[in-house]
Amino acid sequence: MCVQAASGSYFNRGLRRGDTRSDRQQLNCAGGGQSNGIVVLVDAETVGAAFEDIYIGDAVQRQPAEADLLIVNKLDLIECAEQIFLEDWLTQKAPLARQVPAKHAKVPLDAVLGGGLRKRYADVTDHVGTVFDNLVLRPKANTNATLLAKALASQQYGVIRAKGFIHNQDGLHLLLQVVEPRWQLAVVPDGSVCQSNCAIICIGLRGRLNKTGLSRFCRGCHGN
Repeated sequence: MCVQAASGSYFNRGLRRGDTRSDRQQLNCAGGGQSNGIVVLVDAETVGAAFEDIYIGDAVQRQPAEADLLIVNKLDLIECAEQIFLEDWLTQKAPLARQVPAKHAKVPLDAVLGGGLRKRYADVTDHVGTVFDNLVLRPKANTNATLLAKALASQQYGVIRAKGFIHNQDGLHLLLQVVEPRWQLAVVPDGSVCQSNCAIICIGLRGRLNKTGLSRFCRGCHGN
């Protein structure tokens, strides 16, 4: 099994010096033998900033795309709403990787060494981005959440999975989850989400995700 660190002081300093050999720091287990999976440790608090870093961004962005397993650490340092968005953001970056949440770096050994690693998509295609596409919808306040949820789950627009927050016609903030063809809406506590955070991340197959139709339908759900 190959373990990659998503960040680290030596890693960052090496890239700032232009040492691209630090791009992949690997620990080969079982006596340095066969690599049968890639595990990436994600810092939930700083991964977003790392992606945008002018020095290490390119290298960090490649790691989730190659991962079979993402261990998402330091979840205790971000709010519940941020955790939900992070899960979907990582799903967008690594659709085939299994995510294991962790706090205080505590991870069950079976979660890492067990047989649940997904097959690496590199075995099928050169780049995961050639298969999956995504769209972020930003529904306005007073949106018909049920109407939108049913449309996302209907297969009409090519959505495989979607998750996000909606402010509905009753003045409530709802968490929407879609796993084709099922959908679910759940009320979130007052104060947990503000309108500026109301967004829905939609994932589908490239060429089948109807972005124009989805955006138009989302706008049409406002006030209906």
